[in-house]
Amino acid sequence: MNNFKLFYHSNKSIILFCLLLLISIFNLFYKLNAAPVETWDEAIYGVNAYEMLINKNPFIVTFGGILDHSNLKPALGVFLSAIGFKIFGANLFGLRFFSALAGLVCILFVFFYAKKLFGLIPAFFSGIVLATSYGFICKHGARNGDFDVTLSLFLLLTIIFLHWSYRSPKYFYLSAITLMLGFLEKSFAIFPVLPSLFFFALKNKVYKFKDYIFYALVFLLPLILWFFARYLQGDIESLEQMFFYDFWSRLSTPVENHKENVFYYFNYILKFFFPWSVFLISSIVMIFLLRRMGKLRNIRSILKLRFILIWLVSTLFIFSLAGTKLYWYIMPIYPALSLLIGCIVKELLCYKKTILISLLIICSIVGEFRIITNITKSKVEKNSKEQALLSLKKRQSLTTICSTEPLTKSEFFIAEVLKNLTPVSDKNMCTNPLKQNNLCLTLQNNKWQVVECKNKQK
Repeated sequence: MNNFKLFYHSNKSIILFCLLLLISIFNLFYKLNAAPVETWDEAIYGVNAYEMLINKNPFIVTFGGILDHSNLKPALGVFLSAIGFKIFGANLFGLRFFSALAGLVCILFVFFYAKKLFGLIPAFFSGIVLATSYGFICKHGARNGDFDVTLSLFLLLTIIFLHWSYRSPKYFYLSAITLMLGFLEKSFAIFPVLPSLFFFALKNKVYKFKDYIFYALVFLLPLILWFFARYLQGDIESLEQMFFYDFWSRLSTPVENHKENVFYYFNYILKFFFPWSVFLISSIVMIFLLRRMGKLRNIRSILKLRFILIWLVSTLFIFSLAGTKLYWYIMPIYPALSLLIGCIVKELLCYKKTILISLLIICSIVGEFRIITNITKSKVEKNSKEQALLSLKKRQSLTTICSTEPLTKSEFFIAEVLKNLTPVSDKNMCTNPLKQNNLCLTLQNNKWQVVECKNKQK
């Protein structure tokens, strides 16, 4: 036992880092290709990426061979998914790889950033909080082929580099690059990070006006080149709708009936950040009580998170007042909440250390259990069109498949990307005489089946 303790204390930093890394890799990559594709954003992005790979055009986003005006984001996220398909093949792992990788990098940056601010133990639990957060990992998160976790990484890096800008100008301009990448990932969703930038500009005395001009150029020049390239290819409507619909309309009105009350995101955090949401609230109450009783010194370490906290509050405030509310809009707050918990752990370690560590371990186990349960229970619904499509062998050459009912986005994705079919939602193609053999997705004897549509010559 003494030898074990000696080994642990001698290698504590490496042991805790490796443990965090193993938990993170398991939660992010284990059975990554097993869960069904989500029927909206993930499936749309998957089709966009597959067609971008086929068309070899990194600027234009299409769905079913035509310009896709449902995905109004710039093309970086789609481009990364296309690279995933190129490396791993046209499958769900390839679609989700870069989102999962972004989640892993996000966890590691939270760990290293918190270690510099608060020390090893708070940093370890900051990383564990993020790695075991159900909402960050599972719910439209890192295990899905969506863009929100990659955006979270770029915005987290922007804040961290901004903080490190006091040390070196290279971090100042790196923050402009990561902010630009955030825009290319999900356009105006970078908006809540701007108050932190304004606060930095007001408070710092290191950089001059000319430095901010150059910062703006580093941020804007790649965006201008991207806008110009897309304009040259005739996709003007998407550029207009990116601002007027995807940003302004969603900010001012409840688009697609996504109307919720002002407390929507707080309720969401309580549910999908559980058990860490309960730990966070109870810890804040505990700190307040200890401060009132004079048993806890001034919490100076919270000042080290000033840019993170401004980002956190701004995100919640802006999206709580916005007309359209969807739970993944506030995905970037998960790294901020994890760092806040790390700060709280640092302050409480000097008071009832054993109880605190025990509670953190219990919360970690509960969070891990939620993630494992989600991974093991994700299955395709029986007797569904998705199951019928998945039962097919992948075609070596393009084959048209028609459906007697309109295909959902996920069904379209399975047909085109996973099975190399050309989907057509046209009932007439399944019932009228055809000039060539095709596949038909039809309901027979209360069961969805894929059958050959034989040519019936008159």
